[in-house]
Amino acid sequence: MPKVLLVEDNSSVAEIVTEFLKLLGYSTHVAYNASSALNFLMKHNYTLLIVDGQLPDKEGPWLVKEVKRKYPHLPIIGISGNCYLDAFSRAGAEAYLAKPFTFHQLKEKVTALIPFP
Repeated sequence: MPKVLLVEDNSSVAEIVTEFLKLLGYSTHVAYNASSALNFLMKHNYTLLIVDGQLPDKEGPWLVKEVKRKYPHLPIIGISGNCYLDAFSRAGAEAYLAKPFTFHQLKEKVTALIPFP
């Protein structure tokens, strides 16, 4: 089963996205900040990373750069209610979703980057 790491500090958004990904057949872990995300990445093998733009300890594009240095082949989707499109793109994210997004939009981005279970 493909494993997704969702980095999202809003617990409501994290819960909704996690449940939706579970319905699609993806195993999902949630990290609520960049530090936790980096710890998860050292301990587990993920097939996809989804990163919020604004995290409590760092900005999402910073995390994308760090992850791409250590895990260059890990696909990443940036999500944000703010204007992080260019920053996510420059940092190396393969895709971006502006909040609020629909489940259909999320499914399209996820399945474009990793196989549908």
